[in-house]
Amino acid sequence: MDIDNFLGAREKLLVQYGNYYATDRRLIRYTSDIFGENMKDMYYAHINSIQFTSQRNLLVLSIGIMLLIFGIYLYIFFILGLIGIIMGLLFRKTVYTLIASSGEKWRIDLGRNPNSNPRAKKFISTMREHIKGQ
Repeated sequence: MDIDNFLGAREKLLVQYGNYYATDRRLIRYTSDIFGENMKDMYYAHINSIQFTSQRNLLVLSIGIMLLIFGIYLYIFFILGLIGIIMGLLFRKTVYTLIASSGEKWRIDLGRNPNSNPRAKKFISTMREHIKGQ
């Protein structure tokens, strides 16, 4: 099934980022896999706040620390551990959390550098523009 089947009359799809779609009325989260489809929406008027966070990659950082510890026995693990720690500290991921009036939260993960991704920038600016306009 196509996302167009979930749009209302005269509702326009403005931009897509991953599984998220911004229309002129609402945000839609649509996923499909071999087990079926899932669609949720959140009208702009129901979004109370947007939280922005930039998080370090804790998984890579943790693996780097573990490898560093194992590096006591094998030198190659020490080097890999240092690389992992440096990567975990340098690379952050950007997350926007939308909070609706019902208390529902949507986490939109924009990856490491959304400013270099034109689709991510357009999605966020479109979303903010429509939330502000409500």
